[in-house]
Amino acid sequence: MLLFFLMVSSITIAQDIVFPPADISCTSKDLELVGAALPPPDEDPCNCSGTRLLELSIYNKTGSTRTSFAFWGYLHRYDSDGVEIGEPEPIFACVGPVPPNSTTTLVSSTEIEVTCDTSLEITDLYLAWTSASPNATCESLANDPGGINPKCGTLDAIKVETGVNGILSVVDADCTTGGSIQVSPFGGIPPYSVQLNGGTGVQLQVGGSTTYSALAASTYTVLITDSRGCTNTFMRTINPVIPPVAEAGSPFKITCVQNVSGGTIGESGETGYTYSWQSSPEDLIFDSTIANPVVVPLVTTTYTVTKTNTSNGCTDTDTVIITVDNAVVTANAGADFTKTCVSNPDGAQIGEDTTTGFSYSWSPATGLSVANISNPTANPTTTTTYTVTKTNTATGCFDTDTVEVTVNNADVVAEAGNSFTKTCTSNDNGAQIGEAGEAGFTYSWLPITGLSASDISNPTANPTSTTIYTVTKTNSTTGCFDTDTVTVTVDNAIVTANAGSDFTITCEDNVGGSGIGEASVTGFTYSWSPTTGLSASNISNPTANPTSTTTYTVTKTNDATGCLDTDTVEVTVNNATVTAEAGNSFIKTCISNASGAVIGEASETGFTYSWSPATGLSASNIGNPTANPISTTIYTVTKTNSTTGCFDRDTVTVTVDTDTPSAPTICVVEPSLCGPDAGSISFLSPLVGDYEYSIDGGANYQDSPDFIDLEAGSVSGILVRDKSSGCVSSSVSCSDSDCPSAEARMASTTVPEDTSIKQLPSKTIIKAYPNPFNDQVNFKVVASEDSKGSLELMNLLGQRVKMVFEGDLKQGENSYNVNLPALQNNTLIYVLTVNGERVTGKLVQSRR
Repeated sequence: MLLFFLMVSSITIAQDIVFPPADISCTSKDLELVGAALPPPDEDPCNCSGTRLLELSIYNKTGSTRTSFAFWGYLHRYDSDGVEIGEPEPIFACVGPVPPNSTTTLVSSTEIEVTCDTSLEITDLYLAWTSASPNATCESLANDPGGINPKCGTLDAIKVETGVNGILSVVDADCTTGGSIQVSPFGGIPPYSVQLNGGTGVQLQVGGSTTYSALAASTYTVLITDSRGCTNTFMRTINPVIPPVAEAGSPFKITCVQNVSGGTIGESGETGYTYSWQSSPEDLIFDSTIANPVVVPLVTTTYTVTKTNTSNGCTDTDTVIITVDNAVVTANAGADFTKTCVSNPDGAQIGEDTTTGFSYSWSPATGLSVANISNPTANPTTTTTYTVTKTNTATGCFDTDTVEVTVNNADVVAEAGNSFTKTCTSNDNGAQIGEAGEAGFTYSWLPITGLSASDISNPTANPTSTTIYTVTKTNSTTGCFDTDTVTVTVDNAIVTANAGSDFTITCEDNVGGSGIGEASVTGFTYSWSPTTGLSASNISNPTANPTSTTTYTVTKTNDATGCLDTDTVEVTVNNATVTAEAGNSFIKTCISNASGAVIGEASETGFTYSWSPATGLSASNIGNPTANPISTTIYTVTKTNSTTGCFDRDTVTVTVDTDTPSAPTICVVEPSLCGPDAGSISFLSPLVGDYEYSIDGGANYQDSPDFIDLEAGSVSGILVRDKSSGCVSSSVSCSDSDCPSAEARMASTTVPEDTSIKQLPSKTIIKAYPNPFNDQVNFKVVASEDSKGSLELMNLLGQRVKMVFEGDLKQGENSYNVNLPALQNNTLIYVLTVNGERVTGKLVQSRR
C-alpha cells in the first residue's frame, strides 16, 4: 500500500459545507473509499484521545493519477455501548493526488476530536474525484460540488479507526441464570485479546466477538489489547433482578377483649403474582391461596406466605405470628405474718412466684422492697394491710388479693457505760460499767472475764488485759434487744526486748552483714549501742556489718507507759585476707628440671588448695605439688580458708623446652684405595637453630657441621644436640649417609648432572656461568626474601675448595665472582644453603 501525505485545505465547519445536489447521478466505481482512520501520533501509538487529522485510504482502479479526491457525509459518535452521542455532524474532507492502480492512504487537513471511550462512523457519503489536471484541486471540488458528475460515487457508511475500541452489550441478571457481557473489539491493529476482571485473555480477529455468561450482579472490568499492546478499559455493571417482596401483614393478638373474631393478614393482591400460605400449627379454616385471608386461630399460630412472580419465577416469603392470649388471671398476696424483734425482724416475703407475661402492683408501697414485683419483702414499721393487683400484660386481664403484716417491735436502748484505762497507777482495781437496772429487761455481758457479775446492769470490770465488753439488754416480752460496748484499756504490760541472734561474718556467710533485732512494734522506740557498723541506730531491726567483732545492746521503750527492756547480740567477724603463693616459674629442659620441680608453698593448716590445670602435677589438691608438664603450662592455685571461705589465687609458669632435634642427615666421604687418605662427614640437617654436632657418641661436640681429615674407625656415634635445652637427637651411623650428589660414601669419578639454573623450595634461584669455565666463574642468586645463607665450592672428595659467601642474603638479585687458577681439568660441586634449605650443582673447570 502506498502512503502519501498531502495537506489540502478543506472546509470543516458545518455551515461552510455545501453538499452535492440531490439529483446528481453518481454511478462511477473508478475510485473507492476503502478506509478512514484517526491514527495516534507515532511517538505514542497507544494514545486514544486528542485532536487528529483524518486519514483516508483510496483505491484507484484507473490507469491515471487523479489530482484530488473528496467526500461529503455525516460524522456520528457512539459510546462503548454503541449508543450515539449527540447529533450527527456534516463533514467534508479532501486529499490528493491519488496514484493509479493502487490503494493509497493520504492525510487530509480535516481535524476531528476523539476520546478513548467513543467510536466514530461517517454515513451518507458522496465521493468525488477530479481528472489528472493540475488545476483540478480540492478547492474546485469544495466550491462546485454540482460539477462532480460523473466522476463521483456514493457510500452508505464507513467506520473511522481511532485506536483500540470495542462495543459492549450488557444483559442484566435474572433469578436463575445471571447476566452476560458481549464484547466486540475493533480499531487498533488486530488480533485482539479480551480479558474480564484480569482473567485469561480471549483471542479475537477482526469482526470477532466473545460473550461472558452466567455473571452475577456486579461491576466488571473489560480490558481490550491489540497486537501492539495498546489497551482500552471498560467498566460495565450487571444489575440484579429485583425480586418480589412478600408481605405477611402485621401480627396481632386475640384476647378476651381484642380481635375476638380474628383478623386479616397478608397484603392487597398484586397482578402477576400468586400466593400460597402455610401455618404452624396447621389451621384448616382459612383460604391459603389468596393474598389477604382472614384467620381465627385457637392457639398462637405462625403463618408463612410465599409470593411468586409468574413471569420469571422469582419468589419471596414472609411470616406473621398471631398470638392467642385470653387465660383467666388469679392473684395471690401470700399469708399474713407478725413482725417482732425475734420473729421476722427484717420482715418477710409476700405474694407469689413471678409468672412471665404478668405485671404486679402493690398498695400501699410503704415498707415494701419493691412495689411492682410479684413477691416483694414486706417490712413495715406499723401494722399494714397490702393489696396486690396481678395483670396479664398481653390481655389486660387482672385479679387482686390482700395480706396483713402485724408489727410488734418497740426499740430497746442499751448503755454499757464509759470506757476507762487501767494502768499501774490509775484504776488499778478496775471500775464500774453499765447502767442502773430497768424492770422488764434482762442483761448479759461478754466476755465475763474480769467482771464482778455478768448478768446485772452495772458490774465492776477489772481485767488483766485490755478488753471490750458488750452488754445485751433484752425486752423480756417482745425479745427486742440492743447492745452497747465499753472498752477497758489495760496498759501495764512488761516490755521484752529482742536483740536477735548472734551471727558470724565470713567471706561466704553474711558477707554484707545481716539484720539484728526484731520486727518493729507500734508504740515502742528503739536505741542501739554502739552505733558503729549499723545501718541505723533508732530502728527495731537494723543491719549490722561491723569490721571487727562487736556486741550490740538494744533498749526497747513503751512510748505510752515508759516501760523498757534491754537485750544484747554478738556479731563475730572472721574474714582475714588469704594470700596464695604459686611459687617461682621455672624452665624444664633435657638437662635442667628434666623431671619437673616443686611449685606452690608448704601446706598451711586450715586451708585447702586447688590447682588448674591438673595435667603434669603430682597432685592437684596440695600446697606444693611437683609440676612436670610435657608442654609449657600456666598453673593457677586457689588457696581457700576452710572456715571462712576466703580465698586467693596465684599463677606460676612452667616453660617446657625439651624438643629433641630430629635425627641428622649426613654426607660421609670415606678413604679408599682410589680416593683420599682421610674421610669427612658433613651434617646436612638440622642446621637452622642453636645446634652443636658430635661424631663420637656425644663425648665431644663442635659448632661446625663439617668434620674433615677423619681416620678410618674414628666415628662411633653421630648426634645433634640443642645448645639451649641440651636435648640430643637419635644417633645415626655412617651407613645412613645421604650425600646430595655423586660424592656418596666413596670417592668416584661420576659428577652431578649439570643444570645451569637451580631452584630451592623457597623459590630462591641460583645460576652459575660460564660452565665449563677456565679460571673465573660467576654466580647469580635471586632470593625470594631477605635470608641467611652460604655458597661454597666442594671437590669430589667432599673437601671445601672455597667459601664464596656466608651471611645475609638480600631479597632480589645477588651476584658473586670467583677466581680459581686452572692448573688442571677439574670437576667441582657448588652448594647453596638458604634458611636450612640446600641445593647443589656441578661446575666443570677446563685448562686451556
